[in-house]
Amino acid sequence: MTYSRSMPDKKQDDPAKFATPGPDTTHAPAAVAEKLSALRTEDYFHRRAARANLPKALRSLKRAGADNPLMKGDELPSKKRR
Repeated sequence: MTYSRSMPDKKQDDPAKFATPGPDTTHAPAAVAEKLSALRTEDYFHRRAARANLPKALRSLKRAGADNPLMKGDELPSKKRR
């Protein structure tokens, strides 16, 4: 897994352990945890995209809903709402 340079490796294991109490660091553990979550999510999507089969996905999207009639709520609004 790849992490941002802005966060040292030792802080990735237990972010709460490295936050020092004070007015500027009150939300540091949550901020670090949020950053880790974003990095892990990004890593997941990169790995998932690497094994994607684009032609198969495009064929599937082309077929999606082709033989299905519109359902209630599918129609476009007749007037522009303000």
